[in-house]
Amino acid sequence: MPQTTHYEFDRLVNRRHMGSLKEALAPPGWDLTSLPSFDGAEIDFPTAPSILHQMHTLVDNGLFGYTLADDSYRAHICWWMKEVRHWEIRPEWIVPSPGTIHSVATTIRLLTQEGDAILVQSPEYPRYAQAISRLGRKVLTCPLLQRNGRYEMDWQQLAQQLSRTKLMVCCNPHNPTGRVWSPEECTRLMQLADAYGVKVISDEIFAEVVWDGERTTPCGHMTITSLGKTFNFTGVNHANVIIADEELRQQWIQQRDADHFGSIDPWVYASIQGAYCPEGKAWMEAMLAYVNENRLQMLAQDLPGLTVIRPQGTYVMWMRLAGFDTEADMLRFLQNEAGIIATPGSEYGGRGWFRMNMATPHRFWNLAITQLEQALQRRY
Repeated sequence: MPQTTHYEFDRLVNRRHMGSLKEALAPPGWDLTSLPSFDGAEIDFPTAPSILHQMHTLVDNGLFGYTLADDSYRAHICWWMKEVRHWEIRPEWIVPSPGTIHSVATTIRLLTQEGDAILVQSPEYPRYAQAISRLGRKVLTCPLLQRNGRYEMDWQQLAQQLSRTKLMVCCNPHNPTGRVWSPEECTRLMQLADAYGVKVISDEIFAEVVWDGERTTPCGHMTITSLGKTFNFTGVNHANVIIADEELRQQWIQQRDADHFGSIDPWVYASIQGAYCPEGKAWMEAMLAYVNENRLQMLAQDLPGLTVIRPQGTYVMWMRLAGFDTEADMLRFLQNEAGIIATPGSEYGGRGWFRMNMATPHRFWNLAITQLEQALQRRY
């Protein structure tokens, strides 16, 4: 594999005529090349060269047939978890899946019946609730508490809600608030869950994207991992679910296969080889350093009316503006006065807040901050 230290973090990827969801959701006539949308949690620059190299090798070979999660595939994942996440796993614990939400849905089908309540924490990634509702289950919410500029679990209410369910969906690092649950919090959550006989499935696809020396602690009976966020693979449907308990793992595999799982995508096989390796790790570290400059720049601002929750993890930033009667008014101000397309907080159960994607070239983040500052100065 060729060695390179040249990474194209300053190059904005082309989204035009690619079927891009970001382009489809942008306002009509919006020029995404002048200022990209900060909606959505995906990177705005190209992925790791080591992945692209493996993809080119796959294309040149010309075979896109049935593909298995063989020893090499599993070895790369084990290496990555040990080297990057400091987590020792065994190859047989790895269960490939068609995707993160597919994994959540498989778990819902396995462990619950129609009409059962499934626990999420609010604000929360909205596709958990979407999967729960589509499968005829009920969404049971335990709101997070905001204390001293960060979100925390409400342990008293969490215990009450765990007594009413069989399954909880956890998000770590948490999207959209950016919390990285501490080892103590993860231990306490798992002890509570076990006490009430509740299984926890933890979405940890942002696990590698952590700041300020934080580290993501595995926090679930089933842990979802993927290339999705770290390596900009949100559109490639895949995941690897780590399940240590053999009985639960075999039950989960049986349910996954009943949901018409066949083989893994050959693009995913090649990409795992290119991502979970020393070259992929070097790219990730450089990417994190680059995006952290955007994070620190926003945190250093003191803009009138703006509240920013300091993210410990993820490359999204959770914010709100004071002085607006409605969330819609706030979002119109951001778009029309500051040129910023952001994700409405109400989509996450956080009405009045908004979320911005930080994983973008510096020049666009700088422009967004400048335009936001000027707009706020005019308003306040």
